[in-house]
Amino acid sequence: MRRRFQPKSRKQQELDAIYYAYGTNHEEDDSDWEEADENVSTAAEYLPFFLKYGFALVLTVLAAVRQGPVFLLPCLMELLTIFCLSNRLLRMKHVWPGRIVNALLMLLYNAQVAVLVFGSTYITLVMLTNVDSLQDLSGKAVLYILSAVAILVFSFWPVRSVRFPNIRVMAGALAVELAFTMFIGSIYSPLFDYCTVIQSYRDNQALKQKLEKLDVDPATFEKKGINSYDTDESQKGKNIVLILTEGLSQDIIDDDQNVMPNLKAYEGKSLNFTNYYNHTFATYRGIIGQLYSGYQMENLDENHLVSIQQLFQENGYTTSFINTEPKNAQFSNYLDSMGFDDVVSDPNNTYSGQVDSLSDKEAYSTLFDTMEEKSKSGQPFFTAIYTFGTHLSFDSTDETFGDGSNALLNKFYNLDHQFGEFMKKFEKSDLADNTVIVFTTDHTTYIDDSYKSTFPELCTRPGNVGKIPLFIYYPGIKAETVDVEGRNSIDMAPTVCDYMSISGKNYFLGESLFSPTQNNNNYDTFFTDSEAKYKTAGGELSKLSDSEASIFDTNLQNYYALKLVGAG
Repeated sequence: MRRRFQPKSRKQQELDAIYYAYGTNHEEDDSDWEEADENVSTAAEYLPFFLKYGFALVLTVLAAVRQGPVFLLPCLMELLTIFCLSNRLLRMKHVWPGRIVNALLMLLYNAQVAVLVFGSTYITLVMLTNVDSLQDLSGKAVLYILSAVAILVFSFWPVRSVRFPNIRVMAGALAVELAFTMFIGSIYSPLFDYCTVIQSYRDNQALKQKLEKLDVDPATFEKKGINSYDTDESQKGKNIVLILTEGLSQDIIDDDQNVMPNLKAYEGKSLNFTNYYNHTFATYRGIIGQLYSGYQMENLDENHLVSIQQLFQENGYTTSFINTEPKNAQFSNYLDSMGFDDVVSDPNNTYSGQVDSLSDKEAYSTLFDTMEEKSKSGQPFFTAIYTFGTHLSFDSTDETFGDGSNALLNKFYNLDHQFGEFMKKFEKSDLADNTVIVFTTDHTTYIDDSYKSTFPELCTRPGNVGKIPLFIYYPGIKAETVDVEGRNSIDMAPTVCDYMSISGKNYFLGESLFSPTQNNNNYDTFFTDSEAKYKTAGGELSKLSDSEASIFDTNLQNYYALKLVGAG
């Protein structure tokens, strides 16, 4: 008896659609552009495909808008390559390999492009070495967490295979990107950047092993004293206060929105150094780098050479550093390693700053109280502080700028206000008679998405190097502006020592900013964060030439080796 034709049930049709989606029911034909079977070509079944690649495409376009169209082509070619490769595997019925390859490659791609959207570069080794400080990005925690969740969801979301000439298109995409790379460079490639990071890590490990075997003569870097260029010794024996502000670019102080009027005013009535740059990035390198006038190979490397605080100790001063992150064990240990007589810290107290830190208002209040306390001994003091409230992603906990809608402007305005209030109190106190204030920063303001939207005209520089403030003030000082023509913060320690008539044997790589610009110094116009290298001579930013980089690297290796063991 002949069986009658039975139409497929709705459930069976749905199962067929699932089989088709995972590439288990159709043959691969790269030349076939025909539409899929009518039973499985509904919009709902293609929705995961459009959502997954649509999300990546939106990220890509957003990154190109913020960073420049030069990023668009290599990103699109790599996204197309990922699609073709994984789609080919799915069409060949290699379902699980296809899913895994697609998910992992999309995760790597989306992570890179998201970092580019929020920052200034793809992922770098410096970023990875700062992963312990992720809590310092809590100001945008919700945004970052939601972005991370979206990246994970869309990266691992399984998609169906589609009819597409995978091999030919993938070959074309790779050819286009290869040609682009040959003419423009590989720095715009999101996936190739992982190779760069891996190579940087391997180079770093190899350098560590090399440093252990290097035997460097201390005389290579030894200086018998601080070269004296400032002949006025009237400040000798006075107290000195060094204020290191988190991530402050001189451009923000100079901006027409007048976000920081107090700092701008004090620069005008101080000994102010202009065209002055940071020599490294970020905080863990910037603070110790300035105090020791040297560079760091890694964030938490100790420096066993001579610091500015040691020179002041040798000249009769008590020294202290105010810890504005007392509940951050890593930062506290970092400060403890630098040989101050006293690290002012109270981890048991409750503070109003973000991530359990002192707000800038609390920091300046603590600074003034510490100055008064130290002055009671009758011994001159050197006190340093790092204010934390202007960190990347933070908003102000106190004062706001304008309507308060811009967190970036709020935090810098608040810092400026608290500095102004501190200076009013300082100038009315007895401390003003014998205390010198030095104001600077740990490094320039990092260019992230908030910076780009707030100061779009200031985003022509690299994200981690730029002009920073440095001025010296006390009541009655003769206002003067000194153009240092691109010299950098490696000169801070010898400059302060020169101004305060402090000297002693040292291993400072920098030179006093009172010296002529053409002083044969090999370091004070060179920037490095262990990966990027720039020179700032003449106040112009440019990459080091191959020969400059080679000489610089050799000198750095010798310095790293010596500072790890000390000079004996």
